Amino acid sequence: MLSLDWLSGSIPYIKTDSVLTHLESLIGSAPTVHSYGQYRYDKQSTFEGAGITVFYDSTPERANDVHGGRSLVVCTGTGLQMLGQSTCYALCKYLVFDAWCKATRIDCAFDDYHAVKTPTQVWSDCCLDRHYTRFQKCGHITENGSFGTSSDTVTFGTRGKNGGGSYLRYYRKDLESDGEIDAYRWEVEFSKTKAQEALFALAKCPDLECYTALLGAFVGGSIDFVDRKDRNLSRATRQDWWSEILGRIGTARIRVSAPVQDVEKARKWVRKSVVGSLLLLEKSFGKEEFWTWLQRMVDCKHTLTSRQRLALREFERDPKRARILAQVAPPVVRDI
Repeated sequence: MLSLDWLSGSIPYIKTDSVLTHLESLIGSAPTVHSYGQYRYDKQSTFEGAGITVFYDSTPERANDVHGGRSLVVCTGTGLQMLGQSTCYALCKYLVFDAWCKATRIDCAFDDYHAVKTPTQVWSDCCLDRHYTRFQKCGHITENGSFGTSSDTVTFGTRGKNGGGSYLRYYRKDLESDGEIDAYRWEVEFSKTKAQEALFALAKCPDLECYTALLGAFVGGSIDFVDRKDRNLSRATRQDWWSEILGRIGTARIRVSAPVQDVEKARKWVRKSVVGSLLLLEKSFGKEEFWTWLQRMVDCKHTLTSRQRLALREFERDPKRARILAQVAPPVVRDI
């Protein structure tokens, strides 16, 4: 069984009312409106029992000031399962082409009712000797610390800001669902740019059959299990049990090109994300000690990456360089 198991993304604030109306028509009931929210929003509309919530601000001014003029739609696995496959397909199309949604997370799942290997076997046979590719990190969870229940889960990758935008889980769904789903689940979680690419690809599918096949292919393409006897991965042989699974679900990879780095983007990033920390250090150290420390940090043996060196060369050749420098660092008159 293939399914969409999580979908969240931001939408323009001006689209909030139309998205709520559309969700109400899909679910068949009106949401419960609360004068509070999460993620610094001060309102939320929750479709009770459907696992779908829209977080938004009470005024356009607050939306612009706090959230850059965007609201947040969160569809949990429970809600998407209730909607059904065809409605989820229609929802993806609506969010992309009508609601201008920018996905922040999207999960695709494959429930295997005829598993060749259990998660524990994948851990012992494939993870300990790194017979897998496309991920740097692998882990094994045998107990759910939050609830004190037993678990059998293998994870690949890292979630959050330090991850690469893909995180794969393989676990016993019967333990997670209290026996409701007697299967082993492969579930890939896309975030960052990969989430948007995945949602856009699903929305572009011409029909439901293509959409369903792509859900499985995203799972299959997220990882590969190979025999690492040959150090050259391009010549490594794919393991038979994984070939059998790919024969059922296919494979498709999301490739995201590295962002282009330039001096202006670096300046904006420092102003947006680093200035607060620098101010804290200046207040803590004192002005003279802070500037001495900062200069020492810049002068130490840090080297530029190849992308940074390329950005520097491009900036040095930029005919607008002098004007940009004048705007960034105008002359400063200091008291003597």
